Amino acid sequence: MDVTGHLDALGGALAEAGWSSLSRYHEKPPLLRVFHPATPWFGDSVSVADSLEGTPWFWSSTGDPLAPCADLEKAVARVEEQITSFEPMAERFGLSRLSSAQWRRLLDGLRR
Repeated sequence: MDVTGHLDALGGALAEAGWSSLSRYHEKPPLLRVFHPATPWFGDSVSVADSLEGTPWFWSSTGDPLAPCADLEKAVARVEEQITSFEPMAERFGLSRLSSAQWRRLLDGLRR
């Protein structure tokens, strides 16, 4: 299976678990943007890269390995764990209370 096939499979498994995602296959590397169910403007980007053994793995945008691509159940659990681990920091800085419009304005300001 190729990279986009692995990301499509993860996107399907995440959807079954109640998560939403958006494919960003035009980017280098191709990414699957995953959004938290309760806060759809909050998430992570997942890519695929080979491990040292040559096995394809899902990787968080933080640089953390999530799970082998062959283990979708573990990958979904790790994505959930990874994203929910960001929540205390978001709450601390008041980011979890922002509306989607406020997030867009904040992100637009950071892009400048």
